[in-house]
Amino acid sequence: MKQDKISPERLEWPTWKEAYSVGVERLDSQHQYMFELGKKISELRPEHAKEIVQSLYDYLVEHCAAEESHMADIGFPGLDVHREKHVDILTQLSAFSGGDGAGPREILKLKTFYYTWLVNHVLNVDRQYFEFAQNQTRPPQGV
Repeated sequence: MKQDKISPERLEWPTWKEAYSVGVERLDSQHQYMFELGKKISELRPEHAKEIVQSLYDYLVEHCAAEESHMADIGFPGLDVHREKHVDILTQLSAFSGGDGAGPREILKLKTFYYTWLVNHVLNVDRQYFEFAQNQTRPPQGV
């Protein structure tokens, strides 16, 4: 039996949950805002594409810098790999020009791209530095 593909236009946009927390208030607030931007993207009309894509790009530049600074502060060994993921998302996002020619196909690509990235990045990739920080503050087991 063939399964339908799940697409962002058929899903309810995810909302921030405390379970997504990375344990740093500033970064959690930024992640919350990124979920709110995602909701705007999920409702995006072509005439607003350029403005929303630019806002998202600008915000991600700020967020990535804050996140990388935090990872450096805690000595996270995966910083370089994480930084590469940030460069990749910004490069991919810049490919969405959001110009006057943004039609339904381009908007759907943007929605799918951001939905997939946001959910994976915050729930999986960012959890790595959260777990690292948590392990640094726990006393050794068996002591």
